Amino acid sequence: MKTYKTALTIAAAALACGAFAAPSTRHVTATSFGPDRTTPVQHGEFTVALVVITFPDCIKPKSTEEVRNALTYLNGGTIDSYYKEYSQGITWPVLETYPVTYMAPQPLGYYCRWNHFTNPLGFKGDGPERARKLREDALKFVQSKGKLKKKPAYDCYVFCREINRDPDIQELYIRPYYKKPTPEEAELGVPDRIGDYNPSIPWADPLWPNSIPQVHYPGDGGVIVHEIGHCLGSPDYYHASEEHDGLEGTPCLNWDYGPTGPAYCRYIHHAFVPAGAYPKITEAGDVTIGARSGKYLPDGGADQLPLGVFVPSSHPNYLFYIEYCHNEHLPVGDPSAEGLLVHVINVTMTSPMLGPPDLCYTYRTDDPDHKAVGEGVAYLQSGDRFDDKSDPAAILPNLLPAGIAITDIRIADGKCTFRLDFPETKFTKQELDFSLLPQTRLVDLREPLPTSFRAELNVRYRGEPLLTEYGFCYGLKKDPTEKTGTLFPLYHRDRYDARIIDLKPGKMYYVRAYARNANGIRYSENQKGITLPVAEANSTFSATLFGDSDNLLSNWYFQQYYFGRRNEIINSVNPLFAFMSLANYYRVMPGTAPSAKTGSPKAKPVVGKKAQSGGGAVDLARVHCNPAESRPKFRLAETDKLRDAVNKILEDAGFLQSDFIIDDPNEDPKKKKKAPPPKPAGRGKKDPFGKLAPWVKKCADALKIKEPEKVFFPCKTADQINALAPEMRKWILLSQPVLVVRECDFFEGITHERWPLDIAIIDGLGDDELSFHVAFPGGADRGRGPSREMKLSELLESTTNAIVMFYRPGAPASAK
Repeated sequence: MKTYKTALTIAAAALACGAFAAPSTRHVTATSFGPDRTTPVQHGEFTVALVVITFPDCIKPKSTEEVRNALTYLNGGTIDSYYKEYSQGITWPVLETYPVTYMAPQPLGYYCRWNHFTNPLGFKGDGPERARKLREDALKFVQSKGKLKKKPAYDCYVFCREINRDPDIQELYIRPYYKKPTPEEAELGVPDRIGDYNPSIPWADPLWPNSIPQVHYPGDGGVIVHEIGHCLGSPDYYHASEEHDGLEGTPCLNWDYGPTGPAYCRYIHHAFVPAGAYPKITEAGDVTIGARSGKYLPDGGADQLPLGVFVPSSHPNYLFYIEYCHNEHLPVGDPSAEGLLVHVINVTMTSPMLGPPDLCYTYRTDDPDHKAVGEGVAYLQSGDRFDDKSDPAAILPNLLPAGIAITDIRIADGKCTFRLDFPETKFTKQELDFSLLPQTRLVDLREPLPTSFRAELNVRYRGEPLLTEYGFCYGLKKDPTEKTGTLFPLYHRDRYDARIIDLKPGKMYYVRAYARNANGIRYSENQKGITLPVAEANSTFSATLFGDSDNLLSNWYFQQYYFGRRNEIINSVNPLFAFMSLANYYRVMPGTAPSAKTGSPKAKPVVGKKAQSGGGAVDLARVHCNPAESRPKFRLAETDKLRDAVNKILEDAGFLQSDFIIDDPNEDPKKKKKAPPPKPAGRGKKDPFGKLAPWVKKCADALKIKEPEKVFFPCKTADQINALAPEMRKWILLSQPVLVVRECDFFEGITHERWPLDIAIIDGLGDDELSFHVAFPGGADRGRGPSREMKLSELLESTTNAIVMFYRPGAPASAK
């Protein structure tokens, strides 16, 4: 890769240390950008046929007409009045229903996502197939019972999903999936969980709109207006959220109802207004536009005011469009909208869900990094300006100067006039291409410990194509690069800080943020330095190893995988979450030695679901510690592979058994002999583990711990765990968390299932020598919060046994 140097003012420092390879040729630019179609998809009245579907465990509507009437109405109007106004009278839908309601063969929960508590009959992987068959069978059934007066242009499936709480209905359809408590359990206070049944249909599930017109009842016409907008040719408009591999965000300011949101959709996607309604302006001067909610007819004459204008930017990938909001009314517009809106479109992107810079972004105050968050104001008023020094500033999402300036805004008589200028911005192709590399800023270095510190960054621009990696570059010399320093990528992708470990006490480290995409790597313009303290016997530091913001402890994906829900007491007692957190913290598989150069795990045999996860060793650089199902497939596959590998280790280590005492499950209890005493540890030595020795050996073998006596310390009393406090303090100062494996007592009245052995993570120092900060992976500690400072003795509450583990993955023995 070449290194380019330019005179580009806003990125001079970054250009001096970045690398770039030219991207592939793009076929669409701001110059060639034009409407998707020139004639509307529909003309005049068209029929949308409602296929009404109900479920045996749901309340059946009185009639299909009841459903039709409810879905016809919007807040302030009807769906036909909405489209008559939106399309300038060109086309509008009429809802009709097939004459009968289809009763699904299975309860609603069968077609919804599985949930350990609220929906034990749901799908785990075959949801789309279940939904497809449901739609096909329903359509065949309703069509066989009668025809509509007019052939429908589109069929829309309406799911009547209001649960019927009738006890007889529940017993008939739901009881097989919920075991009734035994008399003994009922006496202990365990309630009948049949009342927990409550299937839900989250966004993007098979029974929610996903390229097929689908709506829910009870409800109104809002969703169906949205879905008809897709049928007529427009996409969703979103400022993509972090779940789509980037920055947090919210939908762009819209006109209303999603795909018909930005008013220019009437021209670009629907052809409801002619080209004159949205001309392209390329010369400086005064520009006057009318309200975007107004009329613009093909034969309306030359004196009609445009409803908006397109303006080219300084970069061929970006195009501005500008509209004036005035006199809008329901159901089409927002009555409170008043002022000039400036939007920018990325003309090279085919999907708005790829993330900023999206297909469309609306400028607003207090949003310098184009995240579409906060309380910023988007509407410009008389006297406001839009240039390189205003707020919002005329800067593109890739941080180049926009190349346009709007001043002298005058609003009167239902129209808006402004001065449009084109400040000189000349860039070479090399500079324009370089601007598409992702850009970051180092925010902070804090919480230094003798061997670590916490770093935070901000991704200001995710690049085109989108970034594939971002994180920190650090070293003992200024301006570190991947050649002169060390890269610390943020594997978890949707958080922006982490603790960098295994450093040298007393040394000063220099840090820059970085990010790369397919075209190269780019470092932040700013860097910071931090000097680590030197640990002393009585050192105290206010820092925790597992920060609340780095998200290592909230494993939503695994909570969903195992239980189908989040943030419940049950999730705090799953050892998987603790060991997944350790794997991401240390960046090495439990029981696997790290690579000397990168800290990544060495090759390890594949375990678990090979077909699902793929072959090869776990690549922690491609793992997401807290993903969602919408993440890129390669990252989910690697995450699942890590989960399978860790789960296999937990099984081998005995974490999933009933307690620390290992029994033969095949042995007849009546013939059970008294277990022989554990073998002595050697002449003059007392076996420290007693009856726990078999479990300790099993665990040590699975985790490849060579000296168990230096790692495992049984604790039954406060004195025993308090005696380990000095060693814990030393361990924390080496930036290494301590595990406390606890054997659980039964909690009377708590209905949540639990793991027999759970884990607390000691990850920080407290106010006195017997107080520490403790974190509970995946949830709360039996209802008491996800992390807090506490006395060591509190960890022994509600437990019959505990073992403290001074364990570091990959360490050949003890890491002390």
